[in-house]
Amino acid sequence: MMSVAAGARLDGPSGTGSLELVRRIGQGRFGEVYLATDSNSGRQFAVKFPQSVLLDSDESIAFKNDLDKAGRVRHPNVVEVVYVSPNSQPPYLVMEYVDGGTLQSELGRRAASRDQLQFDQVRRWFGNLLDGIEAINAVLLHRDIKPDNILIDGGNLKIADFGLAKILDAATRTQTFREVGAMAYLAPEGWRGETNTIHRDMYAVGLVLFEIATLEYGLPVPADRSGDQWKETHLFKRPKRLTDSRSDLPAAVEQLLLRLVAKRAQDRFATWAGVKQAFETAWRLTPIAQPAGDAVDRIVRAVTASRATHQDATSTAELAAQREAEVSRAADYKWEQLLDDVEASLQDLVKLGTIVVERKHGGLAVTVRGQPVAHARLMSVRPAHRFRSGAVTSSVAAFTMATGQGFNAVLRREGDDLYGEWQAMEWRRNYMFFAGRTVQNIPEPFALGEGDFATRLKLIDGMASDIQREHVGDIGGRFLALLADCIESTTRRSRQ
Repeated sequence: MMSVAAGARLDGPSGTGSLELVRRIGQGRFGEVYLATDSNSGRQFAVKFPQSVLLDSDESIAFKNDLDKAGRVRHPNVVEVVYVSPNSQPPYLVMEYVDGGTLQSELGRRAASRDQLQFDQVRRWFGNLLDGIEAINAVLLHRDIKPDNILIDGGNLKIADFGLAKILDAATRTQTFREVGAMAYLAPEGWRGETNTIHRDMYAVGLVLFEIATLEYGLPVPADRSGDQWKETHLFKRPKRLTDSRSDLPAAVEQLLLRLVAKRAQDRFATWAGVKQAFETAWRLTPIAQPAGDAVDRIVRAVTASRATHQDATSTAELAAQREAEVSRAADYKWEQLLDDVEASLQDLVKLGTIVVERKHGGLAVTVRGQPVAHARLMSVRPAHRFRSGAVTSSVAAFTMATGQGFNAVLRREGDDLYGEWQAMEWRRNYMFFAGRTVQNIPEPFALGEGDFATRLKLIDGMASDIQREHVGDIGGRFLALLADCIESTTRRSRQ
């Protein structure tokens, strides 16, 4: 068996005995790492030797096969394996030497000084990791993605130590101790002992990408960092929200990260190609460098700027499809925002224990002593309705009470405004008379359902504004007023 110490000579990429070990530069899960110099070219390399437990493993053949596969990966964002010596004693592999430090060290340094990465660097490093892991997974699984196994080379990232965790996991599976870094990035299916796929690497990459974006770990860190507590974290704890840490990144980036760290492997992406496509789509909405004003205004400006940038290169059909998708996302946002406002208006009653408010099936439900008394739901107008004024709506809400009272709210968009504003409409019997419908024995005001609303909207659009709708001001306040009437009426009936 050869001596592994400074001054020892090894076979390398340029011939027998061409490598001289200079000094040990690291030690990790895989084993020792030495800096070496090639006597023929003068180039420096990193030489990695396995732990002794690997040499005694029953899976040494699998170990040698993985080393061979690692040597076939060639990509600018992957640390290149230039030579493999699986039959020597001990076996080793020779990799390019990257002297820019680890991503772990860089993120730690920045976190200490609260120096977040700039927008462009976040985007570049996201792309580096996705490109690199795709190249690795085309040949083998990495199984040990973490910031400490990612190196910085000239401002770009390179993934190292791919394929080396498989044999180590097998050789140490009976041990109760797991290395902390590995536990922090191990996917739920890894804890459950399920078959490994690229989705295990996806999960770890998602956590690393979150750290790049925020300088924070993406899950709640257990106080007791034992294996059981880490397992609990990965299997049951909700990931953090990207927007809680920084607001200058596109909102779609958060959805990308949340999908990568989904608890079920099948809820993640099917392929890295799908991840990269989502990545490109997410970054189309370029944020404003210095956010100002409210979040909706920032997103609108970002969408407008992005559309102007891509308009020349995008066909009319593509622009229309992109616009439709943006309008749909914006409507969902405005609906959730409206529900937040309505829910806030009810907080005094909630605190008194008078009512219970729940978000259900994309809407809002209010109960009193277990009995439903009010409901808010979102409906669609298809095709979108264009008012004579030029405003457009494709989204309408119905706020209804158990007494039959209620009102509608229409999301009206003017011109190029992506988001629009909610406008309340209270229907009364005389309105329905003018709209060609007789309504009897229903409390006023009332809300219309989806199909009926779309039909009546077309009929009344040309009528005078006082017949077409009533402005009821704050929607949350109006909902609260009708709810109070409903509770009083319900209580009165129950006493009779």
